[in-house]
Amino acid sequence: MKHRQLLAVSLLTLGGLSAAHATTVNVVAGSWYDFNVDDFLAPASSPLAWIDYNDNSLLSFQFTIAPGDQGSLTVVDAVTAGEVFPVFANGLALGTTTFSGSSSVNVGNNYDAALANAAFSRGVYTLAAGSYLVTGVMLATPDNINVTQGGLRLDVSVVPEVSSQALWLAGLAVVGLLARRRAL
Repeated sequence: MKHRQLLAVSLLTLGGLSAAHATTVNVVAGSWYDFNVDDFLAPASSPLAWIDYNDNSLLSFQFTIAPGDQGSLTVVDAVTAGEVFPVFANGLALGTTTFSGSSSVNVGNNYDAALANAAFSRGVYTLAAGSYLVTGVMLATPDNINVTQGGLRLDVSVVPEVSSQALWLAGLAVVGLLARRRAL
């Protein structure tokens, strides 16, 4: 039953992205970006999809990870703990945020505080170089109120090259041999 609900919500969300009015946010690495869910304000075709707080349009996030880099996409629920979000990149499921409990703690839109509190759901997804369009929906909420807020952040780092790792290990071995030789 859960899989059918997830599939239905996913298809509704993906179908809704082709709507005439949607907001796409260009993501800059290292910053948090808000998304909202409100089944009363969202388009009827996608009531649990991520929406833009300013105009209630469907919301997506786009970014490109350069060749030689890798991305870490973090999604966290905020305000009150407990919501669970399936996350999609280019229409394909990245995964669902984890849920480890519910709490009456309210952190507002302080995503770092939500990420530090185990009661808030979160997902961290590793992404290879490429261009991405990220969307999401709310799958579950502990209080049966389909209104919430969450945050998304992209961090980018250089993928270590095998040759530089090998060179580093060779240098470490030389230092070790020199230290041993001096000890003798």
